[in-house]
Amino acid sequence: MKQFLLVCLCVFILCGCEKKSETTEPLTGAYAASYMVNFNYKYPVPSEGYTLEYNNGKVSKRTGGYRCILAISCQNDNDIFDDRQVFYDVAYKGNTVKITTRSPEGWSWLKQEWLFQMHHSNQIEYLIYKAENRVMYDSLAYTYNTSGKISQIWSYGVYRDDTQVEAVVQTVKDFTFNGAENLEKVETRVLLSDGFVISLIVEEFGNYDTAVNPLQHLFMFEDTYYRTLSKNNFRKYSIHYIDAITGANTGLSGREWTLYYNQSGMPQFDKL
Repeated sequence: MKQFLLVCLCVFILCGCEKKSETTEPLTGAYAASYMVNFNYKYPVPSEGYTLEYNNGKVSKRTGGYRCILAISCQNDNDIFDDRQVFYDVAYKGNTVKITTRSPEGWSWLKQEWLFQMHHSNQIEYLIYKAENRVMYDSLAYTYNTSGKISQIWSYGVYRDDTQVEAVVQTVKDFTFNGAENLEKVETRVLLSDGFVISLIVEEFGNYDTAVNPLQHLFMFEDTYYRTLSKNNFRKYSIHYIDAITGANTGLSGREWTLYYNQSGMPQFDKL
């Protein structure tokens, strides 16, 4: 039954529902990946930065510039390789949001595609992720509590052939918020195909400011997603890995940020 429902949801999002979404004014301008939580959070110098473009108040494109990480050498952190940019084109149809990556001519980049089924303007109901070199795709199902906050994300690996579609649960994320409507903790259970939990990942967020979070409408990008969930802006992040079988700690790391604010008290995420 779960697989049947998953297939129905996949068809629903791929067809593109025409239901009208709520819209609100998003952040404008540029922002830097050093203030996000992403795979490069441990580096003192950001390996990438992004600029947003808008059309009728909605994000229409994100352009990313990559630094020394893609050059294999980090001898000169000021080097920015403009020819290694990646463009994220954002398209809207009803309450479906589609993101497709592309690169400039002359430099090949793996094509990826994200399809978001929206429940409300900042609430994702379902997500399908595809990449051109994979025979499978990933799907995420989102659930919310009675106050509208995200409560869980179920991640599926979906395998499709000519006769059937098989969906396997890979991870389950549980979200905890504090009384100030800010994200406090995300616990991820990593599962085997039979549902056995093999590891736990605990991410914690803290040192929130009292300023308005200007990134609340950038739900569609992975590196900003955690920041979009809170009323204010976290300045401390840690990630803790636990072996679920032995209970042993297998890794702990984190990062703290210094945020800069403009005269209106709004954090400026394009300041390094």
